[in-house]
Amino acid sequence: MRRGSDGDDPRPYAHLADSRETVTEQDDAALRTAVSEARLTIDHQIDSLDDIDTKAVRLIRVNVILLGLILTALSFATRSTSLSVTDFINVRFGAGITLLLGSTAVAALTYTASDYRVGLSAENIEQIHSLSLTDEELQRVLSNSYRDWIKHNEGTNIRNTPWITLTLFFLVAAITYLSLGCYYAIVGPLPVWADALVILSLCVFLFGTQFHSQLSDWWDEVTPLRDR
Repeated sequence: MRRGSDGDDPRPYAHLADSRETVTEQDDAALRTAVSEARLTIDHQIDSLDDIDTKAVRLIRVNVILLGLILTALSFATRSTSLSVTDFINVRFGAGITLLLGSTAVAALTYTASDYRVGLSAENIEQIHSLSLTDEELQRVLSNSYRDWIKHNEGTNIRNTPWITLTLFFLVAAITYLSLGCYYAIVGPLPVWADALVILSLCVFLFGTQFHSQLSDWWDEVTPLRDR
């Protein structure tokens, strides 16, 4: 969800009307450079967050397609003389379905939880015009605003990253367990060591995604929010 406002303050720039500092030519050049670099940072943050949202939507589509294929396969199984739906009622197949639904739910949460700043809103621009700011004062306003927006977007990125990773992990685990469930239904019982190998492989995969590091950053980010 994109936002262009500067928080809930109805007049975020009003303080400049009472306090206008003299800005030298050197300061003005530095402010313009800072604003330009901040705009680039905002653009990169938006691209990153849009990429996360795009991945979440694509994973939802993949999950829905998989669920549709599973239902289709089960309907064919009812017509088969060698297989029945009851053959697919096993722990592994059930775990796969549960993980697939979990992946879909987390992907939807990732998409709806996106909340980032993209720049000035129409209301902000009207406020700036009403204050009759000089060009130098406007650069200072933009510099301060970009600072706040960058911090906000950075926090959103940190909060969303572990969710998209978890979505992908659930999907991989779902496909794995659905495959094992189908093997059990069609071929028969699996070797005793198969489940242990699968769990170990999934743990290695999750560790390789740096989920533990992302979760640590997420906790550091949300803890101050909970304490407010």
